[in-house]
Amino acid sequence: MMSKSFLNRNNCARIFLLSPLSCSPAHASSPKSFSVAKSGKIQPLNLKKKRRLDEICVERYQQYSRTIIQSWILQGKVLVDGRVVSKAGTPVGDKAKVEIIAEIPKYVCRAGFKLEAAIEQFGVDVAGKVALDAGLSTGGFTDCLLQHGASFVYGVDVGYGQVADKIRRDERVCVMERTNLRYLAGLPQKVDIVTLDLSFISILLVRFQMAAEMCFNSYDVYFSLLNLT
Repeated sequence: MMSKSFLNRNNCARIFLLSPLSCSPAHASSPKSFSVAKSGKIQPLNLKKKRRLDEICVERYQQYSRTIIQSWILQGKVLVDGRVVSKAGTPVGDKAKVEIIAEIPKYVCRAGFKLEAAIEQFGVDVAGKVALDAGLSTGGFTDCLLQHGASFVYGVDVGYGQVADKIRRDERVCVMERTNLRYLAGLPQKVDIVTLDLSFISILLVRFQMAAEMCFNSYDVYFSLLNLT
């Protein structure tokens, strides 16, 4: 027996296919649903909403950036219901079990290791200090400062949308995006430490602005990707 129910104005229909046995209590079950397109091709309806794997991972593992998540997926370090999925755009149901089997990095990005080396090399004690991270980007320097005991960090960046959720949600961080260091109007408090990792401007052009934000006798850690020329 077959019954048809037309659902909309686009010549699409839902067809309920019922076998004779389905009428008996012993074989009672939910009818199977199919969609019929204009082409006449019958396909099962996808009743469960699915989203990209990387989107679900970023939502569930907010401490990691989308870039890191996508890298892990490509490396085969992400499991969906126990199986390796290596494409970030793979559709995944919201109820799927998603696991990350990659080694968890110490910092939100590799920049944290660069600053860590400088802190250890020069013996800088950042514990309890207020810092300005100029060139925040993903937040590697800020993450390093916080893990070494900094009490608060102002993160300034001329761009936007790059900061890792772990850093953005930390109450010890003030994220200042779309802010050009050359025109920094002033911070709510003086800082003890300044770190810089700049790629769009020379340190020489912002050194006076940085000095104006610092406390007397404070540490001044310049660690940049550019030469001072």
